[in-house]
Amino acid sequence: MTSFDESISFTLSGIYYFNAAACIMICASAEFLSVKLPSQVGYAYLASIFIKIGLFTLIFKEVLLTEGEFPMSERLSIVVPMMVFLVIEAVYCGRLMNKA
Repeated sequence: MTSFDESISFTLSGIYYFNAAACIMICASAEFLSVKLPSQVGYAYLASIFIKIGLFTLIFKEVLLTEGEFPMSERLSIVVPMMVFLVIEAVYCGRLMNKA
């Protein structure tokens, strides 16, 4: 049995908090928009994903733009939470669009 002794150079809690807050805001705005303009939910979701990625880059630029190479543990620590919340948002918004 092997263990990984690598440590990451940033806190994971900030990444999870950001993604959770963005997921809640995206799902809430999609829910609100599905009541008012159900045909526009897909466009709003697409725009919100680009805004989310832009804000993530602005907030975590110190982590993303550091000199040197990222170890695989750091890459996964950034990508996995974003992908998990992206799937949750996509499924939620997809169900909203199919309901309309």
